[in-house]
Amino acid sequence: PQPVDRRTVEFLAGKGIDISGHASKSVREVPNLEQYQVVIAFRNEVRQAFKPARNKTIILDWPTNDPSLAQGSAEQIQAAYETTFDYLRAQIRDLAEAIGWKTNGHQPE
Repeated sequence: PQPVDRRTVEFLAGKGIDISGHASKSVREVPNLEQYQVVIAFRNEVRQAFKPARNKTIILDWPTNDPSLAQGSAEQIQAAYETTFDYLRAQIRDLAEAIGWKTNGHQPE
């Protein structure tokens, strides 16, 4: 686990998402992980941390470039964050639709 990058906190705050009180965790620190039905892995290293599931946990691979590692001008860094945000938002919408959120009257944010 790494400290949450200050630029990430600021970027998401600009989107109306407050993660200022959040901290990253190692896989071993996630309580009741064996009860999760869906796990989303953003990097191969995360997927490899999971042993073959004996339960019905589904592991989805959503590879992303970490925008907190972006270098360049302020505009280039902002663009890296926007690209990652848009990608993840689209993935979340697709997942929500696949499990029937829209058909049940719920709308993912």
